[in-house]
Amino acid sequence: MNIEKVPYYFWKREYEEHREEYLQICDQVLTSGNVLQSKEVHDLEVLIATESRRKYSAMVGSCTDGLFFSLKSLGIGKGDEVLVPNISFVATIGAIIRCGAIPVCIDTHEDGNINFDKASLSVGEKTKAMIFVHLYGKLVDPNVVTSFLNAHDIAIVEDAAQAFGVKRNGISAGSYGTISCFSFDPTKIIAAAGSGGAVLTDDAPLLDSIKRLRYHGFDRDRNWVQEGGNSNLSAINAALLISKIKKNKKWKIRRQEIATYYNENLRNVKILPAVKFEEHSYHKYVIKVQNRDTFMKSLIEKGVECKIHYNRTLYDMVVGKTEVQKHDNLPKSRQMCKEVVSLPMHPYLSDSEIQYVTEVCNASV
Repeated sequence: MNIEKVPYYFWKREYEEHREEYLQICDQVLTSGNVLQSKEVHDLEVLIATESRRKYSAMVGSCTDGLFFSLKSLGIGKGDEVLVPNISFVATIGAIIRCGAIPVCIDTHEDGNINFDKASLSVGEKTKAMIFVHLYGKLVDPNVVTSFLNAHDIAIVEDAAQAFGVKRNGISAGSYGTISCFSFDPTKIIAAAGSGGAVLTDDAPLLDSIKRLRYHGFDRDRNWVQEGGNSNLSAINAALLISKIKKNKKWKIRRQEIATYYNENLRNVKILPAVKFEEHSYHKYVIKVQNRDTFMKSLIEKGVECKIHYNRTLYDMVVGKTEVQKHDNLPKSRQMCKEVVSLPMHPYLSDSEIQYVTEVCNASV
């Protein structure tokens, strides 16, 4: 098979296919002269809330800001403890640290999602909230979240950065818990031309707080009432994201097709525990291998781009640099970080590229 390189990211190919449409969208926004706090942003907020079955959503500059604003709106501050899964991108734990709160790292299951049983054992007098993550886009069981909420009087922040557009048991990503966050970072399945995020809730006072925090702390009457940030989404990005969300059904089907091929044809690697296709965004397709360095070197030499998500646990990343706690010795998550490899997964891969990736993986184990 004559393939020189299989790209891990998709931006260039997506733009090539939709170039004229995207340029027309940008031209329309720029011609209007309204590039911030625009109708496009409002329309996107309505669309995201509707797609996620939430009452409200507020666009922010990034999911990183969204997580921080969520905790601030919930009153999380110095000395409070917040439970967090031990595997995620650093933004998840960074939001806790920015609030002056203390992260408590909880071990994960085989799929990297937080172990709620261990989280329950870590709830104490200082525990005020939990952030949980749908890692790689695989949805956490909503029944488990509900049971945890019923057992513990703490707030739940859903980090749904990697899980836009999927459901489990009829429950949409972004509709779990007290408040939820999406990411539209360029690496995500719905990718802004830069950065972007959304915060979702059914609580009107929480929405008002998020909107104040994203615009310097001003209330609706432009009274400055608290310290805030400058975390707005541009009108161009809002308009582009509306267009992309409307394409996501087709993109999701293609991701499922690719996942099916990988699932059925990869040999001698451990595929993370499977779920029904509608319960996984396949933001990432992750396998586990014993000889990771050798395996990845072989893939890269043969033109298959691959990544590691993530090579260090959150606890091991921040311990010694800030105050952080852990429930136990975190064995599952620490072992997982030694083995995971992310393969190319996006709707712009060709059938021949998918076959080539599989062949190279099978020959490299």
